[in-house]
Amino acid sequence: MREAVKIEKSILRYRLIQVRNWALQQLRDMRQSSLDQYKMLEDWIFVAQKTEMDAVEEMCMIIKDSIETETKIQSELRINFMDFTVDHGTLNYITPPPPKHAAHEVIKSERFTVDQIGSTVSELEVFEGIAVDGGSKVRVQFLYQFFKSRKNASIGFSAFRSAFPKVWEDMSLDCFMALIRNLDPQSTGFICWRQMMTYFILMQSKVPSQQEADKLTEVADGDGYIGNEAFVGAIFWFDKTEVTKDLDYHLPFERIRFIKKALFRVNAKAVQGKEGHQVRAATLVENLRLPAE
Repeated sequence: MREAVKIEKSILRYRLIQVRNWALQQLRDMRQSSLDQYKMLEDWIFVAQKTEMDAVEEMCMIIKDSIETETKIQSELRINFMDFTVDHGTLNYITPPPPKHAAHEVIKSERFTVDQIGSTVSELEVFEGIAVDGGSKVRVQFLYQFFKSRKNASIGFSAFRSAFPKVWEDMSLDCFMALIRNLDPQSTGFICWRQMMTYFILMQSKVPSQQEADKLTEVADGDGYIGNEAFVGAIFWFDKTEVTKDLDYHLPFERIRFIKKALFRVNAKAVQGKEGHQVRAATLVENLRLPAE
């Protein structure tokens, strides 16, 4: 009996040892498997972090360039886990149209441009300043030389600001003298250059009717004078005839406003007791109606 119990104990001890050895082996295998798994997770975390940081860095570079160039980012920037994309289908704002070109006057051969008016008036003002009597009248002979030099500048040097309109290049000197002599009916040999320039500026407009000319009187103050602001802001009969057609995709050229400024500059004088230069409405109406009388 004892011998049988001893054998059973030996068998049980052997089985327990086998179970222990199997359990230890299972633990070793599980440990190794866990180590391998954590190693893979560590590598994955490293790669994922690096990829995410690369995506953030790429987005930061685009934002940095936008800040340095002071431009807006139109397309939407997206980071989805480890992927950075620029969604061109989603716009943060609509692309504005390009800015229009600067205002530019359309040149016509039969009329003075604003630059030519300004240049001509400036030159005549200089000669008025050095005149002995300081008046607004200049010799007809001087106007002859003035026209001749400007015509030569137009043809010989392709000048623009210091030239006359293109159609005047074909005008002979005799025709020009006959034209301006109408402003000297008494044959004094002198012509008021301010009156002449008034006609040159409004060359494309008809002679105003008495009703149209009276608009100047309506704008004038109680003393019959018109200031710069009132003159430029008023609406006159030549607003439609002196208007210019703007070039495509250009800002509007305000020729009418420049024309009014030039007319005021030509006809305005200093008046005692009034601020700034003034235009005497009655004198301007008389000059404008003169060709109709």
